[in-house]
Amino acid sequence: LYEDFGATCDIPTLTAWTWISFCLSAALTLGHGSLALKIYSGQSAMKAKGAEISARLAANTADGETGIADMQEIFIGSTVLVQEALIFEDGVRTSFWQSLIGTSTLLWMICVIWNFIIVIGWTF
Repeated sequence: LYEDFGATCDIPTLTAWTWISFCLSAALTLGHGSLALKIYSGQSAMKAKGAEISARLAANTADGETGIADMQEIFIGSTVLVQEALIFEDGVRTSFWQSLIGTSTLLWMICVIWNFIIVIGWTF
C-alpha cells in the first residue's frame, strides 16, 4: 500500500481489492488479539478463584474428618467454578469481537474469490 500509493493500475479493481484485504486483515488481527487478551484474563481469574476455593477446602479438611458439611463445601466450590466458567464463556461468545471476526471472515472468503477472479482473468 505504501510503495504504490497513488500509482495507477491497469488491472481493474486491484486497488480496491488491496485496500479491502488490508482492512479485513486489520479487523481480523484486532479481533483475534482482543479475544485472546479477554480469554487470558478470564483464565487468570479462573485460576485465582480455583486457588481461593482450594484454600478454603484445605482449611476445611485440616481437621482430618470429612463430613456432610465438607462434602457440601466441595460441591458448592465446584459448582461456583463451573458457573463462573459458563458466565465467562458466554461473555466471549456474545462479544462484539466475536461478531467482528465472523463478519470479517465471511467477507474474507468473498475477497478470496475476488482474488481468484482477478488472477485467472489476468493470467489467461
